[in-house]
Order: sequence, then structure tokens, then C-alpha cells
Amino acid sequence: MMQSRKNKIFRPVNQQTVIEDAVLRAIIAKKLKLLRKLEHLSQTELAGLVGCQQAGIARIEKGRVLPSLYTLIRIAKAFNRQLEVKFVENP
Repeated sequence: MMQSRKNKIFRPVNQQTVIEDAVLRAIIAKKLKLLRKLEHLSQTELAGLVGCQQAGIARIEKGRVLPSLYTLIRIAKAFNRQLEVKFVENP
């Protein structure tokens, strides 16, 4: 199967970026699940606020997918929060 040009540019291409992608998915998964439980929301309720399906929230919480920036912004708005992105120097 031939990959599109977009996939070649934005998909992990080496072992380090694959690991970084997995770590990022795990961090987002843990934080989303914690925040959702603190707000006493079900996955279905959160999905309704975000404008997606419950299965999408479940995949994010299980660390199976890395949500888009647009999805992260919608999730932040559902919790009445702002999404913050930081660029910090590597140690």
C-alpha cells in the first residue's frame, strides 16, 4: 500500500520518534481520564460535550490514538479550560 506524502512527513519514522509518540499518547490518556473522573463525567457525556463519539474518547484514554490539536482544544473547552503548549529545552 502506498503512503500519501502527508503520512510520510508527519508519521514517526524512527525508533526514537515512535517511543516519543507512545509516551505522549500515554500522558494525554492519563490526564484526560483523571480530569474526566474528577469532573464526574462518563465517556459518553464527555463525547457529547466535545462533539465526538464515546469510542473516540475511549481510544484516547487507552492511549491508542494521538488526538489532533483541534480535538485537544475541544476537550479543553469541554472542561472550561485552556490548552497550553510549551516548547522547553531538552535536559
